[in-house]
Amino acid sequence: MTVTTFFHDPAGRPWKDADAFRDAFNALRDRLANNHASFETRYYVGLDPKDALRLPTNKLTMRTMRHTCITLNHDAGVPRELIRGITGHELNTIDQVLKCYAAVTR
Repeated sequence: MTVTTFFHDPAGRPWKDADAFRDAFNALRDRLANNHASFETRYYVGLDPKDALRLPTNKLTMRTMRHTCITLNHDAGVPRELIRGITGHELNTIDQVLKCYAAVTR
């Protein structure tokens, strides 16, 4: 299986520095928050009493994004092995995420 890197540094190279990646993610999240007050996830967060799957954009984390990615791909019929290649999770972790969230988002 060939894995494609989705996230690149400003020079187009795959991220290798976790702190630089986190800083870039936070800057992107802050820009997104200027235009969108909340973000619909497929990962139960329970912060909005009207919609437990909605998260204030300024609270968005990579964990939320990765778990949302797992759930959306699962719901679309993507095999667990490919989801593992996309998110970097181990298969047992994917199963744990789906056990918690697939039933909630169904």
